[in-house]
Amino acid sequence: MLESQEQMCSYILDKLDDLKAQEPCEINVVGKSSVTDTMIIVTGTSDRHCGALAEHLIDEMKKAGVESFGSEGRNTGDWIVVDFGSVMVHIMQDEARKSYELEKLWA
Repeated sequence: MLESQEQMCSYILDKLDDLKAQEPCEINVVGKSSVTDTMIIVTGTSDRHCGALAEHLIDEMKKAGVESFGSEGRNTGDWIVVDFGSVMVHIMQDEARKSYELEKLWA
């Protein structure tokens, strides 16, 4: 179903939008990162919202035939990373997103 990188990113963004993820940002990091090709960053409104976004995304990707390689940060909820190989998804609360400025780091 998700045959291209573009389709996968579009599907991920759509599924994050299902639960009202805020400020989506997609960054191509080919040649800048050795672990992934694309980073998607979104903001969640609380640790509970971030956790729900991660869980929903993992479930929906599984339904589409894409397993995650794992996730980190689900126990705290201020910054959750979900690894889909060629796409790394960062779900962050506003304070963490402003503090780490991943968009500036990888753009």
